[in-house]
Amino acid sequence: MTAPTTGPDGSAATTTSGSTARTAPPARRRLLRGLAAVVAAAAALVGSWFLLRSGIHVDTFPPFLAAAGPASVTRYSGPWITAAAAAALAAGLLLLLGAVDLVRYRRSTRPSV
Repeated sequence: MTAPTTGPDGSAATTTSGSTARTAPPARRRLLRGLAAVVAAAAALVGSWFLLRSGIHVDTFPPFLAAAGPASVTRYSGPWITAAAAAALAAGLLLLLGAVDLVRYRRSTRPSV
């Protein structure tokens, strides 16, 4: 008896006795996983926007001279902006994962020619 092997696409593995050890996920599961990844990507993108907004602060100080206007100073917080970049990266990877799953679902449900 030999160890289970997978096909080139990673779908079905068979042993010498003919039983399948591992099968590809059903098409419905792939569709749900793809849609969940796209929704999670959208949530991560919204979270990234809020993190970026929290990382940029504008402080306005009163004028030092009577003839001068108020002074505005913009402060950037590195950890918040880094977290926003990480969330944007996660959103991109989740979007890629969702797109791959949805394309594979589409190809698996098309009738063969």
